[in-house]
Amino acid sequence: MLFRKKLLMQLLFTLSILLTPMFLGAVNLNQMIILKKNGSGTIRVVYTEKETLLKEKNFVIGQFPFSKEKIEEYFKSPSSKIFRSDIGISKNDNTLIEVTVVIHFSDFSKLSEMKSFSNIRTGLSQSDSGNIFRNVFTTDFLKNNTIDQIYCTLNSDNKIKSSNGKIDDKEVVWFRGKGYIDVNKDIQFIATFESDVKTSSKETEGDGKSCGLFGMELPLILLSGLVISLRMKKNKS
Repeated sequence: MLFRKKLLMQLLFTLSILLTPMFLGAVNLNQMIILKKNGSGTIRVVYTEKETLLKEKNFVIGQFPFSKEKIEEYFKSPSSKIFRSDIGISKNDNTLIEVTVVIHFSDFSKLSEMKSFSNIRTGLSQSDSGNIFRNVFTTDFLKNNTIDQIYCTLNSDNKIKSSNGKIDDKEVVWFRGKGYIDVNKDIQFIATFESDVKTSSKETEGDGKSCGLFGMELPLILLSGLVISLRMKKNKS
């Protein structure tokens, strides 16, 4: 079960990178979040864009910088610290620039203090059903950054009771492909924790209904990921 879970996450992440060339002129965003019980943790942000377009946009697309000097400005905040950042050519497509930023944060609810996340509502709050994790990509964020797809994982110290993503004990995966992104609707990634997590507010948001990691996208992702995995094994042998 653990091997299958890890393989699924690896396949989803790999495919999300590989699919980017299909959509010219749009950012492909990946987030891997590790959340501790006190609300602190680490977030790894990976995003890609066509090099030709970046030159036209002075290496900043919406709220996402593609230059070392801009990363500090866009990802630093009073409650977070940049642990590592890398910029380079994507291994999967040499026409793409790929950026990886690893950030340590003291309070997940304050990630929106970062310039890159200013239109993303992050929060840990309380409700009658339990403590709620929210990662909301607002319509302003989607429009300003021309987002084509979002892949996000959450690994928590607490068992997850429910979510609009794919749950496996203390981990949950969300994926929104091009066909599931409407720039006129917020995308809400939500999870309810079984036990206590540090929270900063009472639950006041809406029901957070949105399409999960199901339907036609999942079989395509798994099939493509399997092909990629087999190719990698063949190359190593």
